[in-house]
Amino acid sequence: MVHVLFTKDNIIYIQLNKARLHEAIKVGKTSFFADETVCKALDLKNNMVATNELEELFVNAAKDGVSVVAIDTTINSVVAVSFNKLQVKNVPDIEYYQQYSDRCTDNASKAFLSFMIGTDLVIDMFEYCKSDCYLEIMFLGVLSSYRGKSIAYNLCRASEIVAKTLFSGKNIKESITEAGLDIQPFPKFVSAIFTSPVSQKLGRKLEMDVAGSVDLNRWTYNGKTFAERLGNNPAPIQYCYKML
Repeated sequence: MVHVLFTKDNIIYIQLNKARLHEAIKVGKTSFFADETVCKALDLKNNMVATNELEELFVNAAKDGVSVVAIDTTINSVVAVSFNKLQVKNVPDIEYYQQYSDRCTDNASKAFLSFMIGTDLVIDMFEYCKSDCYLEIMFLGVLSSYRGKSIAYNLCRASEIVAKTLFSGKNIKESITEAGLDIQPFPKFVSAIFTSPVSQKLGRKLEMDVAGSVDLNRWTYNGKTFAERLGNNPAPIQYCYKML
């Protein structure tokens, strides 16, 4: 069953399902790993070993059943994706990422995972929002030929619809395996770590609040901070959220 969230122009926004998983991963690797700020600092678009190693992050998020894709109905293809994850209090994500890093062979893969671990340690969103579960917009990517059409904004809107529907008590989680997904846990707020002025502008458009910010000088790779590798004094990353 396809869970259609809404349609805008020729783009339909649906929950990611098993049939669209491979397409969504390909779009994520082509767009997110190429253009997201931290990925640029690590030059992931030119590192196939690292992107192949990090692909599991997309699948791990998709398993929670709350990810969203945008499909161009004129060609019936995925053109953008938001891999979303349900973050649950007292579930050891940091341990998972550390074990994941230990399995990686590429230093850029390890640096990306170190960034993910570090962001979790800076601000405790559970404590900040006094909640035990939230939906995190983790990996947001739009194919370059589809940018400037508000697709990223609409993916975030669609993600918020999924979160609000779960919060209301209706189970619309979409399994990418044969196993069903229980409505518990369900999110109490939506969160995202926006790493660039463009995505931070998106957060404002979505009327998200800012819990805090962190400078990219906090992380290093190959002897330089992320900020140094990016140049031009990049903006601090922002922890954004919206209560349901």
